[in-house]
Amino acid sequence: MLRRALFTFALVLAAAAAGAQDDPVRPIVITSVNVVDRRNEALIENANVVINGNLISQITTEEVAVAGGRVIDGGGRTMIPGLTDSHWHMSLAELPKTATLFGDSFEVGARTVIAVERTLMRGFTTVRDLGGNSFAVHKMVDRGETLGPRMLVSGPPLSQTGGHYDYRLPFEVPAPAGDTLDYWGRNGLVVIADGVPLVQQRAREVFRMGAAQLKLAVGGGVASVFDPLDVRQYSLEETKPAVDVAESHNIDVAAHVYSDEAVQMAVKPGGKSTDHGFLLGCEMLGLMKENCVNIAFGSNALFDKETTDRQGKLLTKLEHLGFTPFEALKMATSDNAELFALAGPRHPYQEGPLGQLTVGAYADLILVDGNPLEDLSLIANPWDKFDLIMKDGVIYKFEMD
Repeated sequence: MLRRALFTFALVLAAAAAGAQDDPVRPIVITSVNVVDRRNEALIENANVVINGNLISQITTEEVAVAGGRVIDGGGRTMIPGLTDSHWHMSLAELPKTATLFGDSFEVGARTVIAVERTLMRGFTTVRDLGGNSFAVHKMVDRGETLGPRMLVSGPPLSQTGGHYDYRLPFEVPAPAGDTLDYWGRNGLVVIADGVPLVQQRAREVFRMGAAQLKLAVGGGVASVFDPLDVRQYSLEETKPAVDVAESHNIDVAAHVYSDEAVQMAVKPGGKSTDHGFLLGCEMLGLMKENCVNIAFGSNALFDKETTDRQGKLLTKLEHLGFTPFEALKMATSDNAELFALAGPRHPYQEGPLGQLTVGAYADLILVDGNPLEDLSLIANPWDKFDLIMKDGVIYKFEMD
């Protein structure tokens, strides 16, 4: 297993190096592909796609000739946008749960570097990172110093004492007077904040770190010890200042919620994004339907390498909820991109649209061996079915016959 792991890791690094060798000025032409159109379920058949730099410059069914360009024969494969995940935890995805009790920040950082590479190689070219200290690896990826997806980082989520992100050991509570940050708070993984003044201060500190959105836990969860799933956390008086701080930075709060009451704690002050909602009642779901509330795709994988490897498989399960393959794929690409846009001026990627195959969009794309609009299960097997993975105009996987 160790040899296999090392060999796989070496292949990943080799793929990154091969991609980095592409001349950014040299156009890339991918011919004979069936392109997923974000507007309808019909494929643009036998198309040619031209990439200039990091953007798509042309999609046509006519022949194209680009002087000095690299030509790749798509061989009738399906081209889909790079996948996106609206609820990801780069620092926590592959971190053993015991590490939140007995580990240290160095282990978190080391595992994050590994996780960020593997995320891209599953075909996820953009993620909304909702909790954890991923700022350093995010900068390294954007500078081209390590392999990984685009990241909209939230930084440490805010939690009340005994709330969803209170990972302190039982004997650490009550905390000494004046001691407002535990070890993980000091290292930016999660942060405890009770009362209006401290919520305001911690929220401002998170934005000082460079957050693209503020994560706030206003309900219980399954990955925590002290908070039952049904409880509502934080008062309206506490969530209001958190939303106000976010709005002062022209961005949104991403609220961890399960119940109707928890949703109200986030929405009443002006929050626009709620995650999970598994305990919502029929009345709340009816209101969502009446007001055309959009649904995003997020996998929320935590604390386990095998679970993160099923990131794409989680997307395929949307078929069991009644979504068509096209609807599921659209949710995980262009629909998610609309949610990412709530980052406003804090959005780190504004050169072109994300999550779509259109002229002027970022060249984040995948060539699939087969048609996922007919067989969505192809997305669950990126190792065998994704023959080419490109992010920002750079090829990171190339297994074309």
